[in-house]
Amino acid sequence: DRSWFNQYYWDMKRGWLWGSGEGGVSAYDVNTGVEVRFFQNQNWPEARFVFSPDNTQVVVYSIAQPGSTGKGAINIYDIDSQAAVSVNVEGFAAPDIPLADYDPVALSADNRYLAVGYDAIRVWDIQNLPEKVEDRLPIYRHAGPKTLIWSLRFSDAGVIETNSKEGIQHWDLHTGQ
Repeated sequence: DRSWFNQYYWDMKRGWLWGSGEGGVSAYDVNTGVEVRFFQNQNWPEARFVFSPDNTQVVVYSIAQPGSTGKGAINIYDIDSQAAVSVNVEGFAAPDIPLADYDPVALSADNRYLAVGYDAIRVWDIQNLPEKVEDRLPIYRHAGPKTLIWSLRFSDAGVIETNSKEGIQHWDLHTGQ
């Protein structure tokens, strides 16, 4: 039963209403109300999502509720084929921050890099992942700001922009500077 959602998105191009909640992310046909896609978030009850810049992929990620014991997960789905790629987040999940602009996960414009910012910045090269999920660790780990990251995005090919209590900061993807 996925009767409640914590995040919504109207996809007018596809004619879908997206919603995240229990166990993953659903997309419903806005005319019929029929669920047309479900993107599962393994091992965690609450999920959120973000789209790739070209809107061909959806990243589904875990939200940690206080006192929860599940393992965090991040899955990148091709929206049309529903094929999934998972990365090893080493059990971490995004903290539950009730902010409207809280987006701690982003794909680069070319869909090559996945960046995640919670208490630090982690980056995966999605196009060069090892075969085993447990080996799909971040290629870069940067300390990030001294406070929890509220939102993160790629501002150009090699720069990650974060927003936190410290304000907006820009980080070099490869060096962490």
